[in-house]
Amino acid sequence: MIGAMGFIYAKLFNVELENYLPMLAVGLILWQFTSGMITEGCSTFMAVQGIIQQVKLPFPLHAYRLVYRNSRRHRIREHHPARHVYGHSSP
Repeated sequence: MIGAMGFIYAKLFNVELENYLPMLAVGLILWQFTSGMITEGCSTFMAVQGIIQQVKLPFPLHAYRLVYRNSRRHRIREHHPARHVYGHSSP
């Protein structure tokens, strides 16, 4: 998806693909991460209501769990295709 968008927009805006594609990829990854955090953050405490009522844990722990889950999800889905495009492995 990112490759197709980069190619189309680079031609449309008359910019070099080598300069535009990395900026587009990073921007989309950050936007999807932020959007997911906001969307899921609104319902995090409702989703773990049963755990909150049964187990005495600090409230920030549930928010940290959400951040960890979303960061793992975006690392798996977004960074690996970029690795193949640029030919190097991610850390």
